[in-house]
Order: sequence, then C-alpha cells, then structure tokens
Amino acid sequence: DVVQLYATPPYKTNGIEKAHMNLVAFAKTVELDPGESQYLTLTFTPYDMASYDAYDRNHNRFKGYELDGGEYTISLARNSHEVVSTFSYTLDKSMKFRNDPVTTEQVVNRFTGTAAYGGAAIDAKDANPDLTYLTRADFAATFPTGYFSTSNKAMTETYEEITQEYGVSEDAGLRLYTSADGGELSLGELNEPQGVIRNEELMMALGEDYENPQWDTLLSQMSVSEMVKLVVLGGYHTEAIESVGKIWLRENDGPMGLTRSNASPNEVTNWTWYPMVGVLAASWNSRLAFRFGNVVSAEANYTGVHGWYAPGFNLIRSPYGGRNNEYYAEDPVFSGRFGMETVRGALANGVSCYIKHFVVNETETNRSGLYTWLTEQNLRENYMKPFEIAVKEGGANGMMSSFNRLGSGWTGANRALLTDVLRTEWGFRGAVITDWAGSATGLMSGNKGLRAGNDLWLTGTGAESYDFDPDDVSTRGYLRQACKNILFQLCNTFYKQQTHEAADDEYIVSVGVLDVNRPFPSWIFLLIGIDVVVLAAITVGCVFLFRRKRGVKVVNHPDGGNGGEKLP
Repeated sequence: DVVQLYATPPYKTNGIEKAHMNLVAFAKTVELDPGESQYLTLTFTPYDMASYDAYDRNHNRFKGYELDGGEYTISLARNSHEVVSTFSYTLDKSMKFRNDPVTTEQVVNRFTGTAAYGGAAIDAKDANPDLTYLTRADFAATFPTGYFSTSNKAMTETYEEITQEYGVSEDAGLRLYTSADGGELSLGELNEPQGVIRNEELMMALGEDYENPQWDTLLSQMSVSEMVKLVVLGGYHTEAIESVGKIWLRENDGPMGLTRSNASPNEVTNWTWYPMVGVLAASWNSRLAFRFGNVVSAEANYTGVHGWYAPGFNLIRSPYGGRNNEYYAEDPVFSGRFGMETVRGALANGVSCYIKHFVVNETETNRSGLYTWLTEQNLRENYMKPFEIAVKEGGANGMMSSFNRLGSGWTGANRALLTDVLRTEWGFRGAVITDWAGSATGLMSGNKGLRAGNDLWLTGTGAESYDFDPDDVSTRGYLRQACKNILFQLCNTFYKQQTHEAADDEYIVSVGVLDVNRPFPSWIFLLIGIDVVVLAAITVGCVFLFRRKRGVKVVNHPDGGNGGEKLP
C-alpha cells in the first residue's frame, strides 16, 4: 500500500498563489498479507510547506519563502482526492525563510522585477506590466488558451570578471591516476588506460573538500591549452589531461539505461533497455529508483562508462510532451524524490549523473532557443524543485543546462541560475554540462556560458563553442574554475562511492571494473577494410556495366511490343 501526506495552506484571494493539496511526503509499505499492517514514519519540515512570494502579495514587506499565518491542514490520503484522516496546525503569524535551511545562504529574488538578472524579468512584466498569469482566485477567466504575445526585453549578461593572474607553476607531481608502479602516465597511456592505478589518497582528499588547498596546486599544473581542451571537448566523454594524470573517461546518454552507441558492439550487448521511468514512478517505491540507478551504474562500470546524462528531472506538464518517457511525474516533490534516489544509486557505484535539463525544458517542440516565461514562484516551487531536492538530499554533482531560454536569455548563460541559485543558495559542487552545443556565435555561447557557470561543452569537435579568448586574464580564471568543477565531480564521485551509507549495501549491485574506457577493438578496422573493398568492387562493376549499355539499341516488334530484338 502507498501512504501519501498532503498539506493544505491558508489561501486568500489576491494573496500568494497556492495549490489546495501539496504533496510533502510519501512511502510504500512492504508486501502485506491479508490482516497484516505496518507502521510508517513520514517526515516533513515547514520549508516543505512554504510558498515563494516573489511579489510580496501578502504585504508584509518580504519577498521569499514563507508561510502565511493561519490554519494548515495535514491530510493522510490514498491520493490527492481520497483523504483518510486529517489534523491541523495553527500558525499565529507568518514564518519567513530569509536563509536556506540547509546551506544557510540568503535566498532573494533573482529573476523578478528590478532584481532580475540581466535586467530582464522572466515573467516579462517589466516589458508588459498588464500581463496576467493564471490565478486560483479566477481560474476560468485566467486559464491560458494559447501562446501569449510579449515584448521580449533582451537580457544583458553581467559577470564579475576574475582579475587574478593564473599561470602554470612548477609541477608538484600531483597525479589523479598513475601507472601500476606509481609512475607518471603519458598522454597516449591516459587516452587508452590499461592497468592504471587511481591515486586514491589524493582523490579522496580532493573529493571530500572542494576548498582543499591541494586544488590550487593541482590546477596550477595545467596549461591554458589543456584547460581549453578539457572544457570544450566534452561530447560523451571528458578528455585526458597529462599534467594532472587524468585519464580519458567515457560518458553516456539514456534516462532509461545507457543508449549512446559510443561503445563497441560487444559492450553495447551488456546494456539493458529499461522501461520508461514513468513506469518506475508508478510503483511509488523510491527504493526501486535507488536500485535502478545502481544497476545502470553497474553496467556502466562493466563497459567503462563514468558519467551518465540522466536522470531527467523535467515535469510531465502535458500528455504531448516529446520526452515524457524520460521524466518521472508532474509533481515536483515526487519527481525530486525518485530522481535523487536514482542519483544516489549511481553514485554508490562510482558513476556521476548529469541531471537534466536545467531548467524549464518541459517541451521538445522548438526547444532550442525557446522563450519560456513564468513567475519566479512557479520556477522555484515547481520547475526547480526536483533539481533542488537532488542537490541537497541526493548529493548530485552533475547538471545539464537546457537548450531553451529562461525568459529571454539562454539558461546556460544565466549566472543567477547556474551560480547564484545552484551553487550559492543550494550548495551544489560539481560540473554543469551543456545540452548538445551548436554554434558559438549563436545562442549557446561558450564565452557567456563559461562566465555564467557552465563548465563543460557537449560537442563533437569543440570548435562550436570556442568563441572565447584564452589569452584574456578573466577568461583563464573562468577556465580554471570550470576545470576545478569538472575534476571535482570526478573525485567527489569516487569519494561518495567509498563512503556510501552502509544501510544501502543490500541494494548495491557492484562490478569490480576500473572506470576506464575499453580500447577500440582492432577487428572493427578489418570490417571497415572489407567494406571499402566491397564498395570499390561494386563501383567498378557499375561503371563497366553502364559503359557497355551506352552503345545498345532496342528495336520494337511490328505489333508495337516493346523490349524486342537487341542489335549491337
């Protein structure tokens, strides 16, 4: 059986918008025989019931997460419509969350009004003051009937330029991977790592503490060209870097299992095509989500995959969503719980997840560059909430930015999103990768994205995103920061694998294979050679055949039949 807990907050017309039934916790029992029962403990906090007031709708001179004073009804239910029992709390006055309850960082408006990043509010009300959004107070009259027309106010990206001069210092000998005898590896050995040894002591220290002083030493060993290579060549892998002993590592796509065909045919046969995650979510058993992440990561280990472009955290907002099969549900809390358990299961096996697509990528139609307009309350309470849960509770250390715009600017170039909220408010530590990157001179600019907090470019060659000047002092500072985030994700994933909770051991499916790529199988070249020879033979034959037909005449039969006697 499934137990669901909902909160119903006090609601006032023209006040803070709120849903009537808000899921705050859920759990599933073990399999129960007739007459059996089980006690379950469900927990939630006041923050889980808070609404984000972006406009000070209750006129208490506060903008942020808060609970209005009044009666709060907590419902134990079979679903959002079938209530079993209720109890109530009365809050005498409003409760404000000026700081994040997990990170203690200040939470403020970052996308609304004059506080909007880049001078362009994501609700478009700065350019269209009379724009009306859906309200519970007048649901029928404000329900949208299609796309609305708005004056698009262009975003002016602003960044705090890094002025510290970074250069390559004396090699301190720090290496993330070494040869079996502890020696340094050549670039060729790093690109095809066989029998390499992980420097566990160094990686554990770096993976545990983002502020470890050894980070400065390690990063100072990297040349500018190595930093550029690591950042811009991120298509389904991360590059080998000789100066720090980082091996070439494969990364792969597939929220329903590993699907990208960048492995050999033999390796692909070890991948399982799982049902869509909506089927998993329908079980209401989040432990199965942990198991799912864990078995996919076991397959990843066996086939040399270190990073997984999954799970998908966007919401199923319409039955016509082109990627509904990749997302868990329409509820942000439910999606966040399932997604974060998937992440935890993968990390327990040493595989990092790039959770996606951050943010408001809830449609596939024209999603590249799509303008998405919404209130900051909607953004924070719905679309960002699953990602927030995964970062704070699941330990996610990878994120994928989305193709679309948040308001009028690309998500990957929005510093308020990728740095101020993600890293500062939520405490995220790790790497942010783009979705498939196009032209650097277009929307997904490497120069803008790098400064906003987008670390890695998902490209085939890297040329598409190389639109920054690596000789610029500030650019080198941002390159260094991005490289730290990419390498921290690697080290932190190993650290979390080694320190996963013992209570999860019964769910762990592990395969003792080093997380390196397999060498490209030599027999593939034999097949390619045979293909070339056969194609050449067919081409010569066709040329010979057509040259002979050029001098052939066809004479018709007297009765008008065609295809008669052939004469040279």
